[in-house]
Amino acid sequence: MDLFESILPESLGGKALLVAVLATVIASFIWAVLSGAWRRVLKLFGVRDKPIEVFSRPDPDAVAKRDFNTLPHPTTHYQGDAALIRRIMATLEASQTASLVGLAGMGGIGKTEAAVVTGWAMLEKGRFKDGALMIDLLGFTEEGAPLSHEDALRRLIAMIGGDPVGPRPDKMPEEKFVAGLSDHWKGLTAGKDLLVILDNATDARHVEPLIPAANGPRVLITSRNVINLPGQADSIEIARLEDDRAERLVRSLAPDMSDPEVARLVTVSLGLPLLVEALAGVIVESPARPAADWLTDFEAAGADAALPEIDRVKARLAVSVDALEAADQDRYAALSLFAGGFHAKSTYALWELEDAPGAQALGRLQSRSLLIPVESDFAEALGPRYRLHDYLQAVAAERFRALAQPVRTGFRHRWGQEALKLLGSANELYKSKGGDLVGLRLFEQEQGTIAAAQGWAAARAGEDDVAAGLAMRFPNPGILGLRLTPRKQIGWLEAGLPAARRLKDRRLEATILGNLGHRLQHLGDLDAAEARHKQSLAIKTELGNKKGMAQDYGNLGIVYGIQGKYEDAEAAFKAGLKIQEGEGDRESAAKQYGNLGNIYHLQERFDEAEAMYLKSLAIEKKLGRKEGQASDYGNLGGLYQKQGKLDQAGEAYAKALAINTELGRRDGMAANNFNLAILRAQQGRLPEARQHAETARALYAEMGMDHKVADADALLEQIDAAMRG
Repeated sequence: MDLFESILPESLGGKALLVAVLATVIASFIWAVLSGAWRRVLKLFGVRDKPIEVFSRPDPDAVAKRDFNTLPHPTTHYQGDAALIRRIMATLEASQTASLVGLAGMGGIGKTEAAVVTGWAMLEKGRFKDGALMIDLLGFTEEGAPLSHEDALRRLIAMIGGDPVGPRPDKMPEEKFVAGLSDHWKGLTAGKDLLVILDNATDARHVEPLIPAANGPRVLITSRNVINLPGQADSIEIARLEDDRAERLVRSLAPDMSDPEVARLVTVSLGLPLLVEALAGVIVESPARPAADWLTDFEAAGADAALPEIDRVKARLAVSVDALEAADQDRYAALSLFAGGFHAKSTYALWELEDAPGAQALGRLQSRSLLIPVESDFAEALGPRYRLHDYLQAVAAERFRALAQPVRTGFRHRWGQEALKLLGSANELYKSKGGDLVGLRLFEQEQGTIAAAQGWAAARAGEDDVAAGLAMRFPNPGILGLRLTPRKQIGWLEAGLPAARRLKDRRLEATILGNLGHRLQHLGDLDAAEARHKQSLAIKTELGNKKGMAQDYGNLGIVYGIQGKYEDAEAAFKAGLKIQEGEGDRESAAKQYGNLGNIYHLQERFDEAEAMYLKSLAIEKKLGRKEGQASDYGNLGGLYQKQGKLDQAGEAYAKALAINTELGRRDGMAANNFNLAILRAQQGRLPEARQHAETARALYAEMGMDHKVADADALLEQIDAAMRG
């Protein structure tokens, strides 16, 4: 009888049990190796497998200012792997041709923070002289949609100071418009020493149009998926925190925890910095309750092994949210309404708190690592900006849905009102002198929240007076014309019209009808446009709104002119002009004189047309309105050209071009160059004609106006053919 048989009872089946014991030991060893638990075993005997090397946190305040920089500051308790950061930096620098580096790994594992730290570290070393841009593509949000190519490109172009691009024409395929924006983005970044971080991308298709020019910029992409693109240097997978590194992070956040408690928190956090920070925050901010009790709750929340890991993570994060005081739980849940982030002042309005108590509430959430700070150009005016991690956004949204109906409705009302206020602020900035780009940046930052609030208000307008009031106000700010397609804007307006009628707000009803007429005219639905303008005119006449009446007469004149009803157009313009002159509205009168000139021009009543254009020009000069002067000179150029007065046409076009160039109006510059190209070709000055045509083409291409690019190409072919003889 061998040794094992002698010490095991026969009834247990000694050899079978021995095999089972050995299998268990082997399985436990394999689990320990795979899970990293072997490190804890070694530590019991004072043995460490390798020293911890944490990358030294870069100091943003010590970095020289760049022209462009939208990187958020790294967290103060960063415990990232120095070898990882050095590898990312080296890979970014490794090749002059491979400019892309991908960071992959599950949510909450630290991809974004690694990208941010890498960016600041390289800036600190003097790299990227032109700066660093970072955009959250919202690729894995559960409460909304990923950022579209169009919206992402608009934001990137704005970040680097590019001129605004108008809305996509309704008849232009989205892919074609995005391709034009992408080319414009590449042109703006060509040759720049720039880092671009595309954060939270879903896949390769999500980022392809967003890649900047190949010569100069470097690109760092973060995603939960491995992304491979042409020219990519590497795809680096971010690993979970090793136990030693996780332990160090826990101790930096919760120094009073005992060794066994730290070990339990390391285990329950699954190697994810997001969980470590959130769970440690609960323990630190709840000193009245023992850490061991919290740890038991965390373990129970993710105890079901059948749960997908993401659900286990969210279950444990939910414990951290539920640990808040009841009022803070409700406030945090309501933050899920914001799309893409929020400023401090917006949260105060949402929560109905003054600045001081609102800041204290935000501080409590931030101390528990429930908020992520975000850089924003508007932090000085609107307070610090934050966002929720995707997992926490889902937890907060679930908690919001569980709130009592009256509480939810109250939050919805205040959120909608704040979204409308942000839209109004963006619009006022856009209209202010020199503020157009600033206004557009604010709109683009808040566009997700504005669109979501408008959608909710439109859906509830039939039964909720507050929602109706919001629905009728959302569609009217002029800035929307630069970002929403005409059909999209018509949808907003048509949702606002019954809301205005329900609340019997005749003034806003007329405004909506007039704006609908504009959009329908843009789409070529002239009969519908005429009907809307007439309805608007009738209400404004009833209300005695003379300025509005004059506007409607002008709008009707434009519609009649397009329809070829020149007599009706003339009568409408004159009716509007009579009101404007009587009210002393010289700026509007100047535009009306220009409109009359256009009608006379179309009828070949050239002397009368010239007289109207010159009247308009004289008023614009007295008012100092250079944009109006450029329009008048352009109209005069076209009039003289049609009469064969080519030298006078050239002088007028040249004056228009000079003013538009001074103002930086690319659309006007492109039109002036195009007209000059045709004129110089008529005069036989073909080299000049070609130069103007090339300039016009380049400007149209920059603005993504492909149909105009095609016109310029056709003109260039004609000029080249003439030059060949």
